[in-house]
This record gives sequence, C-alpha cells and structure tokens, in this order.
Amino acid sequence: MSIAPDGKSATAQLTAGTYDFIRPWTVHVVADPDAPLAGGTFSGTFTVDGVTQPLTVQITPGIQGIIAANLRNTSPSGGGVRVLSVDPGTSTAAAGLLPGDRIIEVDGVLTPTVNDLDNVLSGKRSGATYPVTVNRGGTLVTLQIPLDPEP
Repeated sequence: MSIAPDGKSATAQLTAGTYDFIRPWTVHVVADPDAPLAGGTFSGTFTVDGVTQPLTVQITPGIQGIIAANLRNTSPSGGGVRVLSVDPGTSTAAAGLLPGDRIIEVDGVLTPTVNDLDNVLSGKRSGATYPVTVNRGGTLVTLQIPLDPEP
C-alpha cells in the first residue's frame, strides 16, 4: 500500500480472489523514515472488482532521530559542532563519526552550532539516513548517518 503525498488517498494492490467484505478494513502502516513524526489516521475507500468499501489507514507515529554523540559548540562559536565522543553500538558509530570530527552540515544545511544541528534534526525520524559533512583534520568528509532513536 502506498499513501499519496497529499495524505488523502492511498493505493493498494490485492491478488485476485474471493473477497469477503463483512466489515471495513483497517490497515496499520509503518511510515517511511522520511515521513513526518506525527503519523496519523487517514480514512477513505477502496474498490475491488467494482465493490467500494471504507478503509482506514493508521500511520504509526515515529521516534525523534538524533546523532548519538556528545556534541559541543566550537570555540569561538559558529565553526561547526565538535564531536567529543560517539555512543558505542549506535548507528552513528557504525556510520563512522569519530571524536574530533566537526559537523559542518546535515542534509545540505549548515550547522555552525548545536542549536542549528538540533533545528535541522527536529522532526526527523529515527532510522532515516542523512548526509552529514564533517571536517576531519582539515579534510571534508561526507558520511551517511542513520539517525538513532532519541533516548
């Protein structure tokens, strides 16, 4: 099943067969990683073999995503976000973020301070992967970091 970008319609593919429409269908869907965090309920209808029935689709709410590391502003502020340590066993660690890196931008948006980084990540789901550009010893490196769940 796929939900249209307007959030008002959905498309499903069913295999041919005999259908029993005793009651409305309810479908529970886990949203794509880049879907809004709130999730929600979408109601409408579906038609199979000329028979239209009510349909309710419930999108599971997401969990706020984070870069799982101990981060600080650079001094002077505005030079990126310093990585003091990376939480072991996280997606952030597996993606290759290292202590000493300075996060310069996330998903094409500059992150001169921790507040700027928080604003970029606000509303992004855990599990979604974003390009993160870091300054590593004077060289710019872009990592693909899947966001970890906010604790």
